[in-house]
Amino acid sequence: MPEDWTVGAVEGDRREGYLRVDGPDFPRLEVRWSEAGKTDLDKTVQRYLQQLTRTKSQVPVETDDQTRFISRRKVGKDQIRPFLWRGENAGYGVGWICKCGRLVLAQVLGDRDEPGLEALAVEILSHLEDHARQGWNLWSLYDLSTELPEGFQLTKTQLRAGLTELTFDRKPERVVTARWGMAETALRGTTLRSWAVTRLWKALRNFRPNSEEFSFRGHEGLRITGEAAAPLGMAVRLGKHLVQQSHADQLVGYVWHCAPSNRIYVVYGMVDVTHRDLLDQIRDRTICHE
Repeated sequence: MPEDWTVGAVEGDRREGYLRVDGPDFPRLEVRWSEAGKTDLDKTVQRYLQQLTRTKSQVPVETDDQTRFISRRKVGKDQIRPFLWRGENAGYGVGWICKCGRLVLAQVLGDRDEPGLEALAVEILSHLEDHARQGWNLWSLYDLSTELPEGFQLTKTQLRAGLTELTFDRKPERVVTARWGMAETALRGTTLRSWAVTRLWKALRNFRPNSEEFSFRGHEGLRITGEAAAPLGMAVRLGKHLVQQSHADQLVGYVWHCAPSNRIYVVYGMVDVTHRDLLDQIRDRTICHE
């Protein structure tokens, strides 16, 4: 998407939800998804367009559910239904039912006579993906871009000035990824280790964390490790492993200062001992600068 578009609204979960992305002046992208079940794609698109024609506006809404402005090859789906509409504004959209069992309706919005709107819609809609690539899901929000195995579900987001933090669960395991801005200001007069102790040690206190320096992509960093501090941790771990159940008793994490982007990146997780290398893979799939 264009760099000046930002998230305006997001709700729901993996099964059903809605996303709106806003441009500088008005909404520019809408995506709705739900479990498809026995949904008829053609009728779903037709119902949506019929709702638009009933909208009260000074300019009547004209719709077209036979347009071919985007192809199945571009979208990468076997069954799609492109559509467009024009009223006071305009929208180029496409619906599909994916092999992962979800119905998706997505549209790019603009002014009625906006030059290049169709080409922009094709560029954006052809890059939408609704399921994992080779077992990994891409998550990207406000300069935090990372990938996690498809079994992890997004369970918590924290968005505030200078911080984007996403928490993922694959019970009993948990992974947290975060991006802190204005790193030069945050590290002025202190070290990365001291910063990490202040920001992270409360969240990690149940794991007796230890840290050691490491270099990642040429950046100053810390590697954090630890084991569950609970007195019965060893007994619980042994019992879980005997019955082949995961037990999130291992802490593995990374913190690094990316000077080119002026950000601090954090990736850590509480995982089973057999998955200790998972955090290395997620770290390597986290983009800090191009």
